[in-house]
Amino acid sequence: APDMSYVQVPADGSVIECPPGSSCWIEDTKLPAGPNGPGDVFGSAIDATPDVIVVGAYRDDVEPVPGFALSDAGSARVYTQISGSWCFAQSLELPGAAADDWAGFAVAVDGDLIAVGTPRRDAAGAPDAGLVTVYERAPGADWFPSATFNGADSGDWFGSAVALDGDRVAIGAYRADSEVGVVEIHVRNGGAWTLEDTLLWPKDAD
Repeated sequence: APDMSYVQVPADGSVIECPPGSSCWIEDTKLPAGPNGPGDVFGSAIDATPDVIVVGAYRDDVEPVPGFALSDAGSARVYTQISGSWCFAQSLELPGAAADDWAGFAVAVDGDLIAVGTPRRDAAGAPDAGLVTVYERAPGADWFPSATFNGADSGDWFGSAVALDGDRVAIGAYRADSEVGVVEIHVRNGGAWTLEDTLLWPKDAD
């Protein structure tokens, strides 16, 4: 985000927002941790716009049904700025979450889109293939899942890194291709997402 830095406070899992000073950084706002618990690693991934902050908590034990926890399923917390104050708005949990998915390992936000990486999500017959969920919101409404991108092979960890720029999302899978790694770029046009390009590391590169 322009002119801002967001850093984790490891002691309690909160996040501090720091605006730039003339010659140094000063604490401006400490975000409340929201519905966090021990070991959630809230703050392990962060992205922000001037009015939205997304924070990953990839070891969060999600409870799709009260009293039934999915260990380390993971989630992402969304904060919005209201009248100059940062307020917890929503917890993004993967639909159909499973234990050890690690949703929120990577997060990105731009405009009315949020991307959440879930690198240890199993595909059919492909453990830890990974996936990325893109959430969207309408004015005054909650964020809802609008698109999903899936890893191809076991152990790819697709969604280990994500970035958003307008209607374009870049997704890293650093363990794909025998840990050489790969990046997929998808673009949205008229509401439909298509694969625009795949970035590969040259095989003969040092």
